[in-house]
Formats: sequence, C-alpha cells, structure tokens
Amino acid sequence: MTIGERIRYLRKDILHLTQQEFSNSIKISRSNLGNIETNAVSVTPRVLDYISEKYLVNPDWLLNGGTDEEVFVEHSFDMELAQYTQELLDDTDDVIADLIKNFIVVYEKLEPSSKQIIKNTAIETLNRMKKR
Repeated sequence: MTIGERIRYLRKDILHLTQQEFSNSIKISRSNLGNIETNAVSVTPRVLDYISEKYLVNPDWLLNGGTDEEVFVEHSFDMELAQYTQELLDDTDDVIADLIKNFIVVYEKLEPSSKQIIKNTAIETLNRMKKR
C-alpha cells in the first residue's frame, strides 16, 4: 500500500470522513487530497504532520505502513489536552469555544482568592456529577 493509499484508508475506512471533511481538517484543498490519495502528487511533510497531530496517527505507519493496531499512537493526557487546546484556539466559529477562551482570560486576571472560589465550586460540581 502506498502512502496515498494509506491516507485514503485512514480517511475513509478508519475515520469515516469525506474528502471534504478530511481536507478541511488538515488545511488542504479537496482536490489536493484527491491527488495525494491517488499518488498523483507527493504528500508534503507539513500534511503528514497535520494528519499525525490532528488524528494522533503514528507517523511511521503513514510513511511505512503496518497493521491496523499500529495506526494510532498511544497518547498521554497532556498530549490529548494539547491537541484539544489547539483545536479550541483554531476554532473561530463556535460559541462554546469562544466562551471557554474568554473564561480562561478572565480567570487568569482574577485575584488568588477569587480563583480559589471557582476551583472549589468546580470540584464540588465534578464530585456531584460523578455520583450520578
């Protein structure tokens, strides 16, 4: 299987995304993705990085192939948090993303005592949610 075929397999059979959805998510045109998948053009390192970072795909699998068990990299909580944070920062059209970004800015400007009140409230709320 070529690298283009692996990208198509990942997109279509594993992630179940259309070419348009996948190309938008990795910041290339749909026609460019189609050319990559058919090996009409070579995939750039930037596109490989976007795919690896966005979908936590093993870069070695993309380049060299392997089994389905090797497609995704194991990731830590910090890696997952970094990925979600970047997606949040990139999102300019989502009301919830804007709310979270604004909350972070306001929170960081608070006095320590006000931050502690918010922390305590959040902990209490999470504990109540866990009990349900």
